[in-house]
Amino acid sequence: MSHILSRARLFEDLELQGMLTARPFNGKDWSIELNRSSGCSLQQPYRRYHVLSFFPEQAVKVVRNSRHGCDSAYFGRGELGLYPAGESEHIEWHGRLVEVMHLHIGGDLIERHALNAGIRGRHVKRIFRFQDSELAQYAGALYELCRVWPQDQPAADELINAIGSHIARHYSTTSPNAEPVIGRIPIGKVLDSMHGPASASNNLDSLAELTGISKPTFHRLFRRLIGCGPHDYLLRSRLEMSKAQLQTAGRPISSIALDCGFYDQAHYTNAFRQRIGVSPTAFAEWFDTC
Repeated sequence: MSHILSRARLFEDLELQGMLTARPFNGKDWSIELNRSSGCSLQQPYRRYHVLSFFPEQAVKVVRNSRHGCDSAYFGRGELGLYPAGESEHIEWHGRLVEVMHLHIGGDLIERHALNAGIRGRHVKRIFRFQDSELAQYAGALYELCRVWPQDQPAADELINAIGSHIARHYSTTSPNAEPVIGRIPIGKVLDSMHGPASASNNLDSLAELTGISKPTFHRLFRRLIGCGPHDYLLRSRLEMSKAQLQTAGRPISSIALDCGFYDQAHYTNAFRQRIGVSPTAFAEWFDTC
């Protein structure tokens, strides 16, 4: 009974907060973000990866404002959206406990599969809403893998390769997206140094040194391009990396905290609660029981 009540409380907290995200799988040049939300509104100044969105459940109203204009539609079960890297958007979706899977795909992965197919392409077309039965089948299998067996990395890799190959053959393009630079480094390379294990080992001093500019200048240019300070971005990356580890059974929170670049468990728990809205333990329980 206490477990049911705890889950009910998390349900109420989620409705107040708006969104919880998890990253059950991460690869070399891709990651999966699973959203559970009662609605979302966020500004994305710069998208690091191409994004394939998959809506597995009930209809969801999605609004995306970008340089292409304003797109608005209800996404039905199994429908998809494809959005290129490097773009700025304001994104909203609305519903009751909506589930969405976002697959973040690097340009290297698309290019590799395109070359295997004998074509050139590193970028992807922007398609706000579409249906593709084969692609939806792969995405649906990946979604179920996230829910049922989030430890099976080889199976996730196989599905990602199938998805990457399909996108490369049907939706890739050679049209480049202009990539801004910070100092002497393209912004994508800087962000690569602020994601995954690199986020735990890098700090503002090392990042400023990488770009070849002073720390104040790096901070100012980063905020102008990304929309937040580099410290906030690093903290968010470390927390996102920790979410995947929280879904691995048996990992103590103290070990996760150190692996993800936090001083200790207390520092990690406080940061997680402030940014995510629930404790690491409650977060793990939510994604385990829903």
